[in-house]
Amino acid sequence: ENLQDHVDISIKYSCKKPVTYTPALTFWKKLFVGIQWIINKSGAGATNHFEANGYIRTGNHIKRPNIQFVFIPLLVNRDGSPLSEKHGFQSTVMLLRPKSRGTIKIKSKNPKISPLFDFLFSAQIVPPCVSITCFEILRPNPE
Repeated sequence: ENLQDHVDISIKYSCKKPVTYTPALTFWKKLFVGIQWIINKSGAGATNHFEANGYIRTGNHIKRPNIQFVFIPLLVNRDGSPLSEKHGFQSTVMLLRPKSRGTIKIKSKNPKISPLFDFLFSAQIVPPCVSITCFEILRPNPE
């Protein structure tokens, strides 16, 4: 009980120029990244890829930042697997200090069966103005 996680939303962009780390997610490149880090402690394996973070308050009545923005120079699915695009990046916005409390329950005695996660995100009401503010900041201005 008392499982806590951040509610977050990611916006993903494909990129026409080869300037992102997305290609490093293929099997053979992951192997090279690992060897490079083990030998030289450098390269794509020397970072967690959360390259830029920012924090804001969505209202003057809030004492501490309640939203975090993260820039990641690669494209991944929720489980960390690569997307089909060759290059891309994503921006994520997440709610800090979540109020929802979920659970993890064992579904089976078989250790190969994943447990049941219930984050109870629906118990956390995010005001629409907070969501709109976050999207306005994340999305590029078309003008």
